[in-house]
Amino acid sequence: MNDKTYPLVTVYGVENKNGVEFLFPGHVVAIEGEKETLFFLLQQCTGYRTTEEIVSIVCEQTRHDEKEVQEVVEELLARHILVDANHYYFLFHRASENPMPFFKKLSDEDVATIFKEGESPLVPFPSSQRF
Repeated sequence: MNDKTYPLVTVYGVENKNGVEFLFPGHVVAIEGEKETLFFLLQQCTGYRTTEEIVSIVCEQTRHDEKEVQEVVEELLARHILVDANHYYFLFHRASENPMPFFKKLSDEDVATIFKEGESPLVPFPSSQRF
């Protein structure tokens, strides 16, 4: 990480009793600690401020140590809760990879049943389209 990194929040986080849980496709990452400070830090990560600017703002507002805040930002980047806005396109590639992370495993029997009964897991597409 350097001062040319522009952190951007990439996942949704919800409070729990010990900190915040970040909801990724297929898994959850829990960060324990001071929720108010963490949420304030995340609010600064818009992709338009450098890490140096973010650390400065958070330290000024919360009176936390600069090294401590820097370590939190590095941890959030390492866990992909934050990404460098300059490399945001990597998220598209991760989300569009095959196999998709949002699939439903079907047994051979399930597939056979779908074909026998004529039921399709696909949503019917209307024949007339309006745009």
